[in-house]
Amino acid sequence: MLRVSSREYDVDKLITGRIDSMLYGINKRLHKLDNGGYHLIYNEPFVLLSESDVKIKSTYTDRLDNNKRKTLNPKNEFAVAFAFQEAIESLPCNDVTRPPHIRILIRIGNAGLASATEEKCICNPDWKYACVSVMSVLPGIIKRQTELFFNQCFRPMETK
Repeated sequence: MLRVSSREYDVDKLITGRIDSMLYGINKRLHKLDNGGYHLIYNEPFVLLSESDVKIKSTYTDRLDNNKRKTLNPKNEFAVAFAFQEAIESLPCNDVTRPPHIRILIRIGNAGLASATEEKCICNPDWKYACVSVMSVLPGIIKRQTELFFNQCFRPMETK
C-alpha cells in the first residue's frame, strides 16, 4: 500500500519525520488532559506493509453496512480501515484488541486519500475490535493531519 511516486525521496526519513512531527503535535495536546496528561510514543520503527506480518485481504466486513462482505476499495478509507483491522485481529499475538495499543497504517498519497480511525477503542477497555488508524500522509500538511489524528483517536479523552 505504500507508494512513493518519486525515488528522489528517502522513504525512511520522510515517514519517520512525518511520524515524529505528528506525535509532537499530538503530545502537546495530550499533555493538557486530565490526570497529568498522556504521552504517545512508538516503540518500533515503521515497517513497510509489504514487509510486515500484516496481510490485508481483498475482502472485508463492512460494519457500516450491516456487516456485509465487500471487495476492498483502496480509495475508501473505511474499507481500508476495516480490512486493516481484520488483518491485525488475525495476528497471533493476544493483545491487539486491548487498549492502549494502536496500529497505524500510513499511506502516502495525494489529496484524494482520506483517513479513518477506530474512534472508540482508546477509552473503552471492553472494545472488541483491534485499535487501528489509517492515516493518509500528504506532503506539507502535517498540522492538519496532526489535528485529524488527535480528533479521531483522542477526542473522547478531552475534558468537556
